[in-house]
Amino acid sequence: TMRAFLGASIEMNENDLVPQDFKGIKLFHVEGYSIYNQSLTVRGMQLAKQHNALVSFDLGSYELVRRFKPFLVDLLRNYVDVVFCNEEESKELVGG
Repeated sequence: TMRAFLGASIEMNENDLVPQDFKGIKLFHVEGYSIYNQSLTVRGMQLAKQHNALVSFDLGSYELVRRFKPFLVDLLRNYVDVVFCNEEESKELVGG
């Protein structure tokens, strides 16, 4: 069993992300456990999209998918271009 330790990232907020940091990027990858800081996750994805970058997202675990499914579905529909997941995570997401 693995458990996440979010470290300093949990102390960040959406105002810590500034548009100039996204200038020239082509891909913005977001780790699934970032959804514990939803406003930061959304802001990062928004800034990436504003700079024409692709957004990839790792679902993290089936437990995260179960707990945050409506939020994840919204992210996937509105921002994410590439999704990384395993079989358990995908089953939890789409039901199957």
